[in-house]
Amino acid sequence: LLALEDTVYCGTDSLLVFANSFGTADRFLWSTNQFFTDTLNATLNDSIFYISSNTNTTYYTRVEDKFCKANDEVNIEYIQYLMELSVIPDSVCAPYGLQINSNQIGINSFIFDFGDGTTDIVNENPLKQYLDSGTFIISLIGENLNCPRRDTLMDTIRVEPQVILKPLTDTILCLGDSIILLGNSFGTATNFIWSENIDYSNPINPNGDSSINIQNVSVNTIYYLKASKSICSDSSNMIVNVEEADVSILPFYSICINDDLIIQSTNNNGIPVDYLWAPNDSILNGQGNSSITIAPKNSMTIYLNTSTSIGCKDFDSSFVEVNLPAFTDAEIYSSYDTAYVGQQIQLSTNRTVSYTHLRAHETVLDL
Repeated sequence: LLALEDTVYCGTDSLLVFANSFGTADRFLWSTNQFFTDTLNATLNDSIFYISSNTNTTYYTRVEDKFCKANDEVNIEYIQYLMELSVIPDSVCAPYGLQINSNQIGINSFIFDFGDGTTDIVNENPLKQYLDSGTFIISLIGENLNCPRRDTLMDTIRVEPQVILKPLTDTILCLGDSIILLGNSFGTATNFIWSENIDYSNPINPNGDSSINIQNVSVNTIYYLKASKSICSDSSNMIVNVEEADVSILPFYSICINDDLIIQSTNNNGIPVDYLWAPNDSILNGQGNSSITIAPKNSMTIYLNTSTSIGCKDFDSSFVEVNLPAFTDAEIYSSYDTAYVGQQIQLSTNRTVSYTHLRAHETVLDL
């Protein structure tokens, strides 16, 4: 009989325990005691059995044929032992927080070496912060002193330099203006994509330049910028708002001489503006407001200039026609000398006029 020698096994596989009779026996017994009151092998024809859990036991074996038998024993210490390291990405961008997961069974002591001069002997699943770029070899060294066994698992991670893009700032332009939008990565990026779409489709800078020239802006637009180098990138966006001064006045007024006229402007889009009317010496009041009062002696043109807080301008004008009366005196006739309050009477004149009605007051009218 040749049985397995006393041994210490470290692992997680099933351990095969065997006995070899060199063909001299036809019955085999494995037991945990020397009286063979329990049987570990499946059948008497099997010379083997398996161990797959932590144990430190002496096992007894007997082989026999019809006439003869032989006994032996073996001490086996089975230590579950396993060390695994999670998949580590090949390339990342700085700064990067790497979550490292390990599976450790039966490990008495371990050490993580992160390849940058730092280590960890406490956390089995450490979170490592890589702030600088470079290539780093990560190793996990674990051991079990009872085996004795010491294993090393290694992997490599490449940390690419960070791309830093200066945040874009929203701006306001006047309708029809142009602007150059400039992206600044402080030299950390080699390629730029400008787009009006959040997914950066249909780039508007086909050469990959960091700047674009926007001509004749007409509507509010969001511009998206992505800066990249290798696998790293950064992004920002900005809103270009369009502002327009749109204030108008009626193009024509007709008044009589010595009449006052109020000219009222209309702010068509509601954006606050400053008002400047001209000529200033023709304005009785209202300069700087949305309406003015004038009393011109002659026909003239009134000008209105408006501007928004960012300098968007608008201009409009109105021609004021001043009419002289057809006559300065007239004789008025009536067939009534008196009238009661509220009575309407017919008046006539020696002048040609459209019509005239006079409602009598409580006083005598001097006609």
